[in-house]
Amino acid sequence: MEILQTEIGRVYADIVGKTEADRSVYSILSVPYAQGKRFEYAKILDKKDYSPETIINRTETLCFPQRKYPLFLNVFMKHHMLRIDKMNIPVTDENKAAVSTIQKDWIQFIKFGKIDGRPLFNGTGEITEYDKEIKNIPFPHKNLIHHIQKSGIADKLRKEYIQNRR
Repeated sequence: MEILQTEIGRVYADIVGKTEADRSVYSILSVPYAQGKRFEYAKILDKKDYSPETIINRTETLCFPQRKYPLFLNVFMKHHMLRIDKMNIPVTDENKAAVSTIQKDWIQFIKFGKIDGRPLFNGTGEITEYDKEIKNIPFPHKNLIHHIQKSGIADKLRKEYIQNRR
């Protein structure tokens, strides 16, 4: 494990391979892209929210959802912390539409694995922001993810994983 200086701050990283040009390929886990206090809506972080002096990620990643349980059980385990009906956020007229939409979207995602009318990241590079008005916004790490996809590293790692799983 080593510490790398990036454009947005310092990060813990592991070297996971080399490129054809003999440059190191790093695995960087748990870089936060949103932040919020417990039981409050998270706000998408901007570049100015990171500090170049501090380390912005963790050495370990948090596994979510739980891998040892069937997917449908995750709804009743970790996901309960994210259910809007369990949060103590007051539902005002201002955010009533967002609350209703979030609940409908979660049910649709749990049942079908996708949400009709919402962008898929791979298709648009956007995610849905649920606030007073529901809108699609650019995913903060879109360029990094597209770069990794184009480099072929993600495909190589996925193929290795599939070949080596038991």
